[in-house]
Order: sequence, then structure tokens, then C-alpha cells
Amino acid sequence: MPSVPLRFVTLCGLVCILLLTACGTSQQMAERDEQQRVVDSLRAVNEDLRDSLRFYDDIYSGQFFRDRRVMTDRIRRLEFDLMDAREGGRLIENIRVDALFEPASATLTDEGRARIAALAEHIAARADNREIRVEGHADNTPVGGSLRERYPSNWELSAARAAAIVRALIDEHGVAADRLAVVSYGDARPVVPNTTAESRRTNRRIRVTALPPTQP
Repeated sequence: MPSVPLRFVTLCGLVCILLLTACGTSQQMAERDEQQRVVDSLRAVNEDLRDSLRFYDDIYSGQFFRDRRVMTDRIRRLEFDLMDAREGGRLIENIRVDALFEPASATLTDEGRARIAALAEHIAARADNREIRVEGHADNTPVGGSLRERYPSNWELSAARAAAIVRALIDEHGVAADRLAVVSYGDARPVVPNTTAESRRTNRRIRVTALPPTQP
């Protein structure tokens, strides 16, 4: 039997060692990859749990409902603006009542009269001579105290405010009376829910529109 050279045996041994080492390294890398996948998965689950806890914290603290109310108010305002845009730009002015009248009254302030003067210029600049409707809107707070004797409800108060603007347009700025109309909606057409002081201020408004031309 021929003898195997020692050099060949040594070489074979080294090759076996290298192969075993390579196999061990590959297995370790696969195990590390699997461990990393498990860690990533656990981190994702942990983050989901944190989000859930934050969600319930927001609910219990009321923050969730406050955020939802703010978002709802914004959506209502956008819907209101979109409605006006779809009506061909008929809206002339949309002014908060607080910027025009003394509190809980139909008496124009100096600032309010200045706003009406600017409104009269806007109306005079319109060449189409369309009828102008002045709408009075209110929030849902009932008329209280002695004011109720004069204005039993928000319908009467809104009508009086719209009428005060029309009187100012006619008497102080010479707008033709036959171009003007007074409408009261009271609190029947809020643009946002009456849930906060800010939303109630938004709903207390005078809306001035140019009506479509009358068909011959």
C-alpha cells in the first residue's frame, strides 16, 4: 500500500478546518439575522403598544375629543367656504357680529360703521346692479335678561342687526333701498358646532350676498 505524503494529509486537514469554520460562521450569521428580525418585530410591537397607550391617555384626558372638535370645526369652515365658491362668488362679505355691534345689541360701533362704509363702496363698485341680501346669523345662546323684552329670541336679534346694516347703507351711504333685502336665520344655520366660545363667535355673523340676476 503506497504511503500518503504527510504534506497532503496536512493540506487536507487545513481544508477541513476551513470548511468547518466557514459553516460555523454562516450559521452564526443566520442566527444573528434571525435575532435581529425578532428584535425589530418586538420593537414594532412595543411602538404599537406605546401608540395605543398614548391614544387611551388622550381619551381619558379629553385631548382626543378636543383635537377631534378642532378638526371638525376646520372641516365645517372649509365646507362653508367651498359652498360659497360653488355659488359663483356671490358672497360679498362675511363679518363677525362682534366686529360690528356693541355686545348683546343691534347698535353699530364706530368700527362697525367703518366696516359698513367699506361694504357700501364694494356694493357701489358692482356694475351688475344685483339685489343685495343682508343675512343675520346668531349662535345658540338664548337671549337673556332685559334684552329678551325687546328681542324674544335670536331670530329677532339677528333681524334687527341685519336691518341696522341696511339702514346704514341706505341712510349714510345712499345705496338704493330697492337693491337691499333683510333676512334673519337666527341660530338655524351655524357654520361650526356651538361648542366653544370661538365657534360661537364664528356663528354670530352678518353675511352679505349678491343674489342671482332676476330672469326677465
